[in-house]
Amino acid sequence: MRIEKAIKNSIASVSLQIIIILLSFIERSIFINVLGAEYLGVHGLFSNIVSMLSLAELGVGTAIVYSMYKPMADKDTSKINLLMSIYAKLYKTIGIVILLLGLAIVPFLDFFIVDNQNISNVRIYFLLYILKSAASYFLIYKASIFVVDQKEYIVSVNEIIVTIARYIIGIIILSMVKSYFYYLLWLLCITLIGNIIISKKADNYYPYIKKRNTTLTLPKEEKRTMAKNIAAMFSHKIGSIVVNSTDNIIISRFLGIAVVGVYSNYLMIVNAIITIVTLMFNPITASVGNLDVTESEEKKYDVFSNVLFLNLWIGGFSAISLQVLLNPFITLWVGEEFVLSTLIVLMIVGNGYLAVIRKTVLVFRNAMGLFWKDRYKPLFEALINLSLSLMLVSRLGLIGVFLGTLIATLTTSLWVEPFILFKYGFKMRVRKYFWKIIVFSMITLLAGLLTWYTSNMFNDSSISSFIIKLILCTVMPNIIFILFFFRTREFKYYKYILINIIKR
Repeated sequence: MRIEKAIKNSIASVSLQIIIILLSFIERSIFINVLGAEYLGVHGLFSNIVSMLSLAELGVGTAIVYSMYKPMADKDTSKINLLMSIYAKLYKTIGIVILLLGLAIVPFLDFFIVDNQNISNVRIYFLLYILKSAASYFLIYKASIFVVDQKEYIVSVNEIIVTIARYIIGIIILSMVKSYFYYLLWLLCITLIGNIIISKKADNYYPYIKKRNTTLTLPKEEKRTMAKNIAAMFSHKIGSIVVNSTDNIIISRFLGIAVVGVYSNYLMIVNAIITIVTLMFNPITASVGNLDVTESEEKKYDVFSNVLFLNLWIGGFSAISLQVLLNPFITLWVGEEFVLSTLIVLMIVGNGYLAVIRKTVLVFRNAMGLFWKDRYKPLFEALINLSLSLMLVSRLGLIGVFLGTLIATLTTSLWVEPFILFKYGFKMRVRKYFWKIIVFSMITLLAGLLTWYTSNMFNDSSISSFIIKLILCTVMPNIIFILFFFRTREFKYYKYILINIIKR
C-alpha cells in the first residue's frame, strides 16, 4: 500500500513537470523574441531576490509537516487541526514579512542591475513580483495535509490545471499584448486562483481543518521540539538559498543582466531535470515518515538502498544527457548567440548532478526529522559558496561563480548529510553509502566519456544530428549501467517490479 501510494504520487508529480517543461519552452521562446534577453535577465534576477526573501519562511513548513506524520498515522484529527492552525498563523505572518522586506529593497534595485539601459519601470515590475510571492503564503499551507496523508497527487492534478492556464494565458499576453507588466499581473492572479482552489479542496477532503482549534495547545516538550526543528530548518534554508539563489544576483552585479538572460536558459533546463527528480522522490517522504514510526532500522536502510540506486541511475543518465545535448539544443532553440562554452556547461551540469544525487539522503533526513543534527552545515556551505563565488567571479568570470558552488557542495553537503543520516537515522556506518556513490559516479563518468566521444561524430547543428545524439544519450548510458549493475540486489528489485507492472 505504501509503495503504491508513493508511485501514484510520483507519477502525478512527474506528469505535471513534463507538461510544465513543454509549455515553459514555448513561453520562454516567445518571451525572448518579444521582450529580449535583458527582460529575461531581469526576470531571473527577480526570482533570485524573492528566493532570498523566502528566508522569512524560516523552515516552518517542513518542521510542521514532520510534526503531522504521527497524528496522521494515529488519525488524531484534533492534533492535526491544532498544527494546521499554527501553520496558518505563521504563514500569514510570513507573507506580510516578505511583502515588507520586498518594499524595503525597492529603493536599492539599481545596486543589483548595473547595466539597465533598455528597461523602464523596473521597480513596478519588482513590486508585482513581490506581491505574487507574498500572496502564495496565505492559503497554500493547506496543501501540506495532502502530502502528509500520502495524497500529493491531488495537489499535483490541481497544479497541472492551474499551470496549463498560467502558461497558455501567459503565452497569449506575451504574443498579443507584448507587455511584461500584464504578464506579471497575470502571474499574480493565477497564483491567488491556484491557492484558493487547493484550499477549498483541502476543506472538502478534511472538513475538520475548517474550524480553528481554540481549546487544545501543544505540550511544552512538543513546542520545544518544533522550535528546534524550525531553527534547524532555518539554517538549512539559509544554506539552500545562498547556494541556489545568489548566482543570478552575483552575475548581474559583476557580469551584467544580459549574461543572466543567457545563463537562465541553461538554468531553466537543468532545474527542470532537478525538479522532475525531486518530484519523483518527494512523494516518498510521507511514506518514509510512516516507515520511520513503524519499521526497524534494517527495513528503513533496505528501502533507502533501493531508492538511492534509482536516484543514482537517474542522476547519472541526466548528467550525461545534459552535457551532450544542452549546447546543441540551445543552438536549435534560440540561436548560437545564447550558447555558453563547453567548460561552463560542464560546471553547470556538475552542480546539477550533485544536487540530484543528494535527493535520497534529503528525503530520508526530512522524513526522519534530523534537521537539528546538521544545523551548522548549511551555514558553512553558504559561507564557502558566497565567499568563493565573489572572489572567483572577478578572476574567472562565469566559471568562478559555478566553481564556488561546486566546492561548497563537495566540502560540506555531500558528506555531512549522509553522515548524519546514517549515524542518527540508521544507526550504522556510512562507509557503504560513500562506496556506492564513488562506484556509480566513476561508471557514470565512463559512460559519459563514451557517449560524448561517440556523439561528437555528429557535430553539425542540424536537427538530424541532434536526434542522433538524443538516441545515443538514451541508449548508451543505460546499456553501460545495465552491464555493470544487472547482478545487484537493487537492480533485481526494480526488475521484479517492472515485470509485475507489465504482467498487470
